Amino acid sequence: KEAGDAAAQEAQEAAESELKQRRKREARASRRLRDEIGAHVRQRDEHAAFVEQLRAEKETNDKADARRVNAEGLRRLRERDQKLVKGALERKRERGRVVVEQQERAELLKLKGNRATPRGVERDPDRLLPPTAA
Repeated sequence: KEAGDAAAQEAQEAAESELKQRRKREARASRRLRDEIGAHVRQRDEHAAFVEQLRAEKETNDKADARRVNAEGLRRLRERDQKLVKGALERKRERGRVVVEQQERAELLKLKGNRATPRGVERDPDRLLPPTAA
């Protein structure tokens, strides 16, 4: 009976030892799995942070591009406005010159109309000065 008890005791100890070994293996596998999951989570978080950084950089670059485009458009508009203003001022000056020339011409024609015109010389309304004797 003692040999049977000893064999049973030995079998129980072997089973307990096997159970301890299996629990240690499962604990190591569980730690390894937790570590892998933790590494995956960190990697995912790092990737998400990197993607967010890229998005922020793209947004910053897009804003800078938009500012450059707006600045270029404003510069072109200013140049066009300056050309338009310059053209308008030039037209205004030209109109002023034309008005002055017309007034001078009218005054000269008025003066010329009061004088006798020599025979054979036509009156030329475009001439500013009366004909002179040769």
